[in-house]
Amino acid sequence: MSEPNAVHIYVGTRISLLREAGIRRLLDAFDREPALVPTHWGNDESDRRDYDRHHVLDRVRAFSSGDYVLSLRRSKPPRYSAYLNALRARRHPKGLCHVRVTFPAKIAQRHLEPVFRLGEALAANLETEYGLVHPIWQLGEASQRYSETGLVRFADLQDYGPPGVAARTWFGPHLADLFGRDLLSGLDVPTGETAWGGVAISLVEEPWSAGFEALRARQEAVMAALGPAGVFGRYEGFDMAPGDRWVPIPETEAS
Repeated sequence: MSEPNAVHIYVGTRISLLREAGIRRLLDAFDREPALVPTHWGNDESDRRDYDRHHVLDRVRAFSSGDYVLSLRRSKPPRYSAYLNALRARRHPKGLCHVRVTFPAKIAQRHLEPVFRLGEALAANLETEYGLVHPIWQLGEASQRYSETGLVRFADLQDYGPPGVAARTWFGPHLADLFGRDLLSGLDVPTGETAWGGVAISLVEEPWSAGFEALRARQEAVMAALGPAGVFGRYEGFDMAPGDRWVPIPETEAS
């Protein structure tokens, strides 16, 4: 079984990451996994200071406007870059903060399960409205449609709806209600309710152990089952349109 070429984690949340309490939740998720603790952080993607949780929190408190960006990086295997979009101007009127973690190189098999645990911790701590962990293979046209699900575009999610289901996906309460909880619970893949009222979906029981073909086949089956609900956005290059029944996630800040 070939290792994936990259892994993407995405979390969209109504919990404010403009506030210290939200950043604590974010850092708690990273600090929970010893093998994935950041080595560097900064206020933009090029700023790299040695990671220190207390320094990050001190810096967040110093932003009087509450508008900022934050990057976290790990410079040793498994390497990743994490980017937090919490600029007020970019949020309004979208109503979400966004977190993306990208593992851009092949990851050893032993690291894949901790990566999924990180995704689980981020989804739970931030009570995600839409979240995913998605290993990606670069196999040309054979993997293109499968891989696109992991490339969530911040600016498009609220306008058009989610792009699909990933190796592991979390639908918050709003999306779970749009799809229909009976429909979700009846899928022929592992599903379960989340502590914050949503639904978690795994394409297979242990997606960190699965290869491309197994994940692709299950993704196609689940997408076929959920497609008629009209919630997924239609993303064809620059030709995008909302699902027929898509309703944006409410903008009210989660407690």
